[in-house]
Amino acid sequence: MVETNQHQRDRKTPTTASCFATYTLPHVLFVDDFEERRRIAMICCLAWNISLFPDARQREKHIEMVWNMSLNDNPLPPPDGMEDGWKSEMRMLIEKKHDLFPRLLRRIPKAELVRQKPHDVLSVRTDDDGDEIPLVTHPRVEGLPHIIPALQRMREDTEKQVETLQRIALTPEVLTQVVEPRMATVYCAQRADLIGYHRMLTVWRDAMPDPLVKNGIGQWLGVLDEIEAHTKAVTAQNAATAVQRRKGKAR
Repeated sequence: MVETNQHQRDRKTPTTASCFATYTLPHVLFVDDFEERRRIAMICCLAWNISLFPDARQREKHIEMVWNMSLNDNPLPPPDGMEDGWKSEMRMLIEKKHDLFPRLLRRIPKAELVRQKPHDVLSVRTDDDGDEIPLVTHPRVEGLPHIIPALQRMREDTEKQVETLQRIALTPEVLTQVVEPRMATVYCAQRADLIGYHRMLTVWRDAMPDPLVKNGIGQWLGVLDEIEAHTKAVTAQNAATAVQRRKGKAR
């Protein structure tokens, strides 16, 4: 996993670099070949930047341009179906960026996965910042006892946030003046984290020979679904209060 936990995010708002890392991680989890992980990280960076174009035609134009550039760099013709597969992968990643981080609009000029010990490091550069973020791409099932408390905290936190937002929904200016921008980024990053947790727990469950262990991990996958539902509710309510605030300023 990304070596950033919930306690760290409680102390500070996630950066563009750390959000990009959580966006990328699920796609490189349990990918054995380093060069393939490196390629995926590069594709994620391209998709992130293309997603920033507001017009769908512009995005398609840039997808086509990047594909053509890759053809120029390779003298051999691509295998049948590779073009459609690559473009579909790019569109999926762009849609995932829009879904997870709709209001994070900073571009990433460079992102590179570097092989180091004990974990790969994702080197991310933005226009005004940068970071080196370790990625645990092959988490071991022995780490499950450490993950369970984190998931429990996530569930309790998102349940409380949903209740709080529902109580103050009629007075959104109170919330937005204090925590609205930070909350939006924190919970968007949490949604991205949940995708990585889901991938990890699914792989662990499928690899377990013991039915009791499989069932136990399956129950925590159900908890992830609960947290995802609450997190979506928080981000949706947060977006709604932001719209109400903008409307109030426009009057």
